[in-house]
Amino acid sequence: MNMNAGSFLCPATGPTKSAAKFAVMLTVVCVCCFSTGCASSGTTKNTGGTTNDPLTSHDTVVVEAMSEAPNSDQERKLLHALIASGLQQGGKFKRVAGSVPLEESAPHFKVTARIKALSKVSDGARVAVGALAGRASIVVDVELTDSQRSGSVREFQVVGKSSAGWVGAGTTDQAVQRAAEQIVVEILKRR
Repeated sequence: MNMNAGSFLCPATGPTKSAAKFAVMLTVVCVCCFSTGCASSGTTKNTGGTTNDPLTSHDTVVVEAMSEAPNSDQERKLLHALIASGLQQGGKFKRVAGSVPLEESAPHFKVTARIKALSKVSDGARVAVGALAGRASIVVDVELTDSQRSGSVREFQVVGKSSAGWVGAGTTDQAVQRAAEQIVVEILKRR
């Protein structure tokens, strides 16, 4: 069999079977490479606390979000809102207090989420350079306290990362969302 440059094409019948298979495989590989990327993710690491008791003693939880990262007020507000709404939707607490003042004497749990590090990827950067913009990430230290006890009930750290690897990958908001989801899961699984 003569294998020269024209052997894949037959003028009378079009591409040969091997050329057609090659074209299909190439198309599948290209679609897979360009349409998928690294999924967004979140991780949790226990960093301390004084008890492993379930969180059943109070029906109210207060959410507070702070930040040590520069230029992160928007992300702090988003984190606060996502944690509060996630705990509310979880249905395991009768009251979730965000910015609503709560009498200090009322028994409650308090979730303090402190942004320690933030790596942003904006919509503009994602559009301009696509996958080369990298992944947005956020590191949040969380302390859960009980108004009727001294010390922390639980301390943990979460890391939220946006998706990456293609033009439509996530931005900083997605990383904040992954972190908030991890915080809510950690609290609700103890309830």
